[in-house]
Amino acid sequence: GTNNNNNTPNLTTTATWLYEFLRDSKFDSSFWDSLSARDALRIDYKRFETTSSTTTTTTTAFGMSSVLVNTNQLLSKPNFREQAEAYLLLKDNNEGNNNNTKVVDVLLVLSLVILDDGAPAREILV
Repeated sequence: GTNNNNNTPNLTTTATWLYEFLRDSKFDSSFWDSLSARDALRIDYKRFETTSSTTTTTTTAFGMSSVLVNTNQLLSKPNFREQAEAYLLLKDNNEGNNNNTKVVDVLLVLSLVILDDGAPAREILV
């Protein structure tokens, strides 16, 4: 839409279009197909720590990646296993761990896709 006064785009219409474009783009399977396994894992990655105190204090860390592709498609990416294991060590990463000790104990991958009928389908990969 345009503003009737000077034929400039209506900011609300433009913002709505941009929001819908970005929202829909993140679910575009061709976008996810174009990513390496490493890039798919790092788009929405977070690291968490828990500490337990029994006789000694133990810290356990886990990484969690959220992807908008089904797990079969993610697992079929070239070198998925090697790139996922690299995430456990965070090697190949700007935060790289040069001594190859684990930085996270477990990597969780949460998958969400929207089916043709509009229903969400969720999967988890550990």
